[in-house]
Amino acid sequence: MVSIGRQKFGTDLQLMFRILKGLLFLGFVSVMAVLFVVLNLTISDVFASILGFLPTGWCILLVSETLHLSNRLLLQALHV
Repeated sequence: MVSIGRQKFGTDLQLMFRILKGLLFLGFVSVMAVLFVVLNLTISDVFASILGFLPTGWCILLVSETLHLSNRLLLQALHV
C-alpha cells in the first residue's frame, strides 16, 4: 500500500516539474524572440554574451571547490 502511494506521489511530482520546465522553456524562447525583434540582436551577439559569462561561472566553480577543500582540511585539523 505504501509503495503504491510513493509511486503515485512521485508521478505527480514529476509531472509538475515537467510542466514547470516546459513553461520556463517557453518563457525563455519568448523573451529571446522579443529581444531579437526589439533590439535587433544577432546570433553572434548571443554567442558573445555566452562567452562573456562562461569564464565568470568557471571562476565561481573553482573558487567554491577551493573553499570547500580548505574548509574540509580545516575541520579535519580541528578534530584531530
